[in-house]
Amino acid sequence: HLLIAMKLDVTKHVVNDVELNLCNNNLSEEDFHSGIKCPSMPLQSIDLSRNSFKFIPPQIFSYITLTSLDVSRNRLQGFPPEIKLLVNLEKLIAISNHLRLRQLPINELASLHNLKLLDLRYNRKLKQ
Repeated sequence: HLLIAMKLDVTKHVVNDVELNLCNNNLSEEDFHSGIKCPSMPLQSIDLSRNSFKFIPPQIFSYITLTSLDVSRNRLQGFPPEIKLLVNLEKLIAISNHLRLRQLPINELASLHNLKLLDLRYNRKLKQ
């Protein structure tokens, strides 16, 4: 079984073998470091919204088949340069975080040629 911090069975959150929904589980990056083994299937969608992430867990960047990533309503301040590894990404939703313009890798985001939707609404610190 795949476990996050011994409290969440990830396999119960995989839908149709292509979607992983971990929304609203009070997860943080510590949960990924202390027990998650990412599913080996080629996921297309991951929903990490409504958790307590300060950064996107590095394991996420191994899913090059990903077309949708929702990290809304977390505590993210930016994206790592590894975001460019998600070459099939079409939707990146990061509503209501703590994103700062200087912590967004603009060139890497621009290299995502399949990206059709980048939703950064309600990130008040983007204006600073």
